[in-house]
Amino acid sequence: MTVVRSGPENAPSLSMAAKRVTVPSTRSTRRLDVGIPFGTPIPGARDVLHRWIEDSGVAVLLDLIDAAGCSSYVSAGAARDAIRYSQGLEATEPRDFDIAIEGLQGSLFSALMSEFGGTRNRYGGYRLNLANGGGCDVWRLESSCGLRAAKVAPSLSNMLRTFVFDLNSVAFDASTGLFYDNGCLRALRSKSLGLADEAIVHSEGWFAAKAVSLQLRFGLSLQRPIRQLIRTKLTRASLMHELNKAWPPDVVSDITKSLVIAEP
Repeated sequence: MTVVRSGPENAPSLSMAAKRVTVPSTRSTRRLDVGIPFGTPIPGARDVLHRWIEDSGVAVLLDLIDAAGCSSYVSAGAARDAIRYSQGLEATEPRDFDIAIEGLQGSLFSALMSEFGGTRNRYGGYRLNLANGGGCDVWRLESSCGLRAAKVAPSLSNMLRTFVFDLNSVAFDASTGLFYDNGCLRALRSKSLGLADEAIVHSEGWFAAKAVSLQLRFGLSLQRPIRQLIRTKLTRASLMHELNKAWPPDVVSDITKSLVIAEP
């Protein structure tokens, strides 16, 4: 197994901001998610993800949220790649993190993100810059864009269902060291991309493009529902947007030339 590290630097801007921030404790109102009653300990994945969190500087934010009695979940890509590592697969230390925070009031969340120098992103959350050149997208679980799009009640289990694909339907609670897996491990073992358990499918054009990107990145076979999604919902615009996040322009051009896209 191989881990490619992006550098030893922490994020001094996050560390400095944390020293200036006081978040009132809300532990007495902390709500436990009943949709996923048990987390899963995956020691190899837990240890490497803790190291990535420390190296990136994200730990200072997670510690602050935990001290306030709220929950924070490292979601999708970083959690997925840590599990890949635990399965003996090549894993690159992530430059970007996706973090959902549960239980923090909207006004406090906005003030906290402002203190950390966050800027609004297109998904209703905030983008924080990291010292390694990457970034951290942070949002309140209660206002997750997938939950809003699907008009379902906010909960950890529903948020994972809105991640649509089994491969990415996973979150990690750094305070407990537990993973909440809604299909990721199954996808890795089967080397295929399918729907998450009880997936809430939304934003179909965007997810069709993401399916193509995931297939190309990880060499996965596509299960029938995913093939159907790509065949009926993929657009060139959504594909270009998704591929440009992972590959340089010349590679994106070669990929798109080789694909036949039937615009829905």
